[in-house]
Amino acid sequence: MRAGEHTPTLIGVAERARHAYLAHAELDPKQVVRLLLAAAKDAGARMAFEESIAHLRRARERAADDRGQAVVALELATALWRSEAKDEAWLLCEEAVALARREDNANLLARAALTLSRFGTGGAQREFTVHVLREAHEKLCGGNAAEPLSLDRIRLELTARATILARADEDDDALAFTLWARHDAIWGLGSGAERERLTDELAAIARRTGDRENEFFAASLKWVAMLEQGDPRYLDQFHAFQGVAGEGVQAAKLAEAIDRNIICAFRGRFAEAGEALAAVEIFGSNDYGYMPDQLRWSALLVQGRFAEAADLPAKMADAGFPHPALLRTLAAALAGDAATTRHELSEALADGPYARAFTPLWLRCQAQAAVVLEDRAAAERLLRELSPHSGEWLVSLYGCELSGPVDLWTGLLHKTLGDHETAAAHFTSAARSADRLRARPWAVEARNHLAGTLLDLGDTDRAAALADVVSAEAVELGLHHITARPRPATSPPPAAVNEFHRTDAVWTLRFAGREVRMPDAKGLRDLNFLLSRPGTEIPAAHLLAPDGGQESEATRTFSGDPILDDTAKAAYRRRLDHLDEAIAAAALRGDDAKAATLDTERAALLDELRTSTGLSGRTRRLGDETERARKAVTARIRDTLRKLTALHPELADHLRRTITTGSSCSYQPDTPMTWRL
Repeated sequence: MRAGEHTPTLIGVAERARHAYLAHAELDPKQVVRLLLAAAKDAGARMAFEESIAHLRRARERAADDRGQAVVALELATALWRSEAKDEAWLLCEEAVALARREDNANLLARAALTLSRFGTGGAQREFTVHVLREAHEKLCGGNAAEPLSLDRIRLELTARATILARADEDDDALAFTLWARHDAIWGLGSGAERERLTDELAAIARRTGDRENEFFAASLKWVAMLEQGDPRYLDQFHAFQGVAGEGVQAAKLAEAIDRNIICAFRGRFAEAGEALAAVEIFGSNDYGYMPDQLRWSALLVQGRFAEAADLPAKMADAGFPHPALLRTLAAALAGDAATTRHELSEALADGPYARAFTPLWLRCQAQAAVVLEDRAAAERLLRELSPHSGEWLVSLYGCELSGPVDLWTGLLHKTLGDHETAAAHFTSAARSADRLRARPWAVEARNHLAGTLLDLGDTDRAAALADVVSAEAVELGLHHITARPRPATSPPPAAVNEFHRTDAVWTLRFAGREVRMPDAKGLRDLNFLLSRPGTEIPAAHLLAPDGGQESEATRTFSGDPILDDTAKAAYRRRLDHLDEAIAAAALRGDDAKAATLDTERAALLDELRTSTGLSGRTRRLGDETERARKAVTARIRDTLRKLTALHPELADHLRRTITTGSSCSYQPDTPMTWRL
């Protein structure tokens, strides 16, 4: 033992641990446990998992105090859980919790709680985990919040507090544990910069303690954090990781093959990615379960080989993948299969909530589904969630799933909402980000959508030129879904479709390439009716009661009063018609003061007419009901156009120029217009 301490290269880690275990009576129990834990870590790095578990069992035997027993129990539980011995692993975690409580050790209870939370259990085990997390948070952080905190918030606060305490105690083992726990707890959009800093500190601790396994894992996850931030230096970091891994043991070589597969597929080097995946499968390990098929599935989707990927989610589920419906939904949406997407999405929604490691992939899935299903509400919600992260990339499963630049998905969502100019800007940003990261498949994908959007905007020359570039690169890379898509036509595109239609209580209005939405209003219904009958005079009474009724019928069928002669009646009609036109013109110009003045004159004229006929109180063609219909319809159309001006001034201006109101209303465009109503 003493020779091994002074010249560790003479005696292997496992051999030193064996001697320490046998000579425990003559050694400090903490030294024995430390050596056995080091041997377990060394065996794990060599992928000798049974040997690693054996060292941990021996360490548990030799641990002399409650804290030592609890720490070893948690390490052994983690190793057993990975080896599918989950019942024993759970019992060890419960034992560690009991020991932490007996010691009244908040730090130790936090470590047990964070270990439990990594297991992702359900039912009674999840309830136990939640209880321990809240208990640890109350002891370590002080549970004085006005409302119960979310589990995510509890994990964040626990890891932050435990990290501070571990640094203060200069406890490298506890510090490494809490830093890794925090790295996992914060995973997701917006966390890349902090995770990069964490991996730097973890690498420094690993070098300080001679922990080669943690050193290459930290190097691996650093390039992942850099890529997520859109930092092109991720590739330099990947090469640095390869250097560290090349000097390491079996686990390091496996990790290098996994990362090489991911990077090669990301860059469009699919043949090299396949070679790396073959190397991963040669290692063969239960510890990696569904990972080889997940890597294969991701590469197939990037290439548009959807049929070949179809059977993989079921196979992955058999190997322990928790969310096969998520994969099926995304594949169907990427293939443009709306019916299957809608069916699978319902199951994927029921499968949530998703752990942080899966959240970016779930966001991608929802975005693609919203596009295929033309789900405007989902598109708006996802834009609110994704837009703050422009310039970042969606990265899931600790880097094993790279789901493209955020700007690509926000571009598709903007396009779904009809905002083509903003969509084009986002597609441009996505393509440039992919260029910087040398991610050719994603650059081609972004430019393919940009070409289609330019066509929608009427820029046919640029769209066709860009489509030529996209097509050539897609053929070179083997992106089947892009080569199968029709290229933009070089002839002028058909006229943009104008829309003025209602879905439930929301109107979709599209004109001149711009789209807005407005809540339901009677003025919108009036305008819709007029747009459906261009060039036709529609009585205001009909618009007031389009479904008929006593009021509408009486107003339309009353035959007038015969007391006035034809000349007098004609003069009244001419003046009233003139006033109707003048009032309508003033209203559509937004000149409310002029419209009010003319309204006053018109009302006075009608009063004079009633008085002169001596028929006040009787229903007339120019009487109360017609007047009420004219005023009501004019007012509500005027109000709608006022509100529309702020949202879509081009459409409001078009309607002011082409809509006339009065006793009769009509839509009279200068040239024929096509509307989706």
